[in-house]
Amino acid sequence: MSAVHVSTDGRVDATAFGWHCRGRLYVTVAVRARFAVVDGREATRIDPGADAAASSMGGRVPYRPRCDVTFVGSAHPASPAATMMVRLAVMRAGRAVLDKSMRVVGPRSADGSPLPFAEMPLTFERTWGGPESANPVGTTVPNVIHPHVPREPIGFAPVPRRGTPPPGLERPVPVLAETVPWTFFQSAPADQQIGPLVGDESLVLEGVLRERPRVETRLPRGRGAALLRLPGAAGLARSLPFDLACDELAIDGERGTFDLVWRGRLDVGASADEAAALGALRVEAAFASPLADESTVAGVGLPELPLPFPSSTGPARPPSAEGTPWGEGALDAVVPARPGEDTLAVEESPPPPPPPPPREVSQGAALAESLRRMGASEAEIAELVAALAPPRA
Repeated sequence: MSAVHVSTDGRVDATAFGWHCRGRLYVTVAVRARFAVVDGREATRIDPGADAAASSMGGRVPYRPRCDVTFVGSAHPASPAATMMVRLAVMRAGRAVLDKSMRVVGPRSADGSPLPFAEMPLTFERTWGGPESANPVGTTVPNVIHPHVPREPIGFAPVPRRGTPPPGLERPVPVLAETVPWTFFQSAPADQQIGPLVGDESLVLEGVLRERPRVETRLPRGRGAALLRLPGAAGLARSLPFDLACDELAIDGERGTFDLVWRGRLDVGASADEAAALGALRVEAAFASPLADESTVAGVGLPELPLPFPSSTGPARPPSAEGTPWGEGALDAVVPARPGEDTLAVEESPPPPPPPPPREVSQGAALAESLRRMGASEAEIAELVAALAPPRA
């Protein structure tokens, strides 16, 4: 995917890239922040680390219908034990958004009984499976066992993608069909895919952190934020905020840390020269903490452009498992939850209408139309179109 230049405030790692779908050019941005698990308190933000780009964010995910929650690490009994239970849970307002447990047993003795262990990797190679099963890397003598169905594979870790990638994904600027299976971009086990996180949820870890049998930490109320800067003449530029949703919680048990990823996209028009169009764009990303009144956060490099902070009514309604990135309007806005409504409920939405037949329009006219839908004034549109017009012979 064609990358877009990104600058950050140094507290986050971010990437932005372009892709085509439904005859339009989109830019997706993903903003990642890292936190240390602190028992009984809100997690502490730390440096994102050089390895952040090696995660699924670095895989250039254009859209993800659900939030992936994953854990990579080992089981750690308080003292050597032959068997134990481990647990991963996300709580919101006292209710479980995700609550999953696994049974872990030690290596087998000659008679098949489990031996005491001090540490056991929680990998899919250690759970039930085999070459002809749903878990081809598994084993028939598992150490990680489903608590209710022993011969069913189970795990907290990301699941390797299976199947054929969507056609067009391999292109420098991918051209994806409207019918692309967006769930291809999910990385968590199906029972660890939840609605978007909004902050202040609680993360509960049991038996998976060294010397800490049970930890409960609060997710941060701050969030990733990003602006898209459109070029203009005389150094002027129009800036548009991305509407970001938290679609990944990736926990590292050995470090005692977790990463959060906020992802969003903007429709930037129908450009015939996508390389030039993407090369002219700039994205600024930061970690935005709520102010005292919780109404705004400082702009990303643009203090005069405040960004809206999520309201107390909860997150945007999560899309269905068959969800698509398309919403109402050019900015793909999501439907906010109504006060008192269960924000975890899945609303099945009808499939989007087919795109209208393509019209023969010039590149400048297509850009003007896109900017008009974004709310730009006619003066701004004229200035931008003139600045990007090819020189006359």
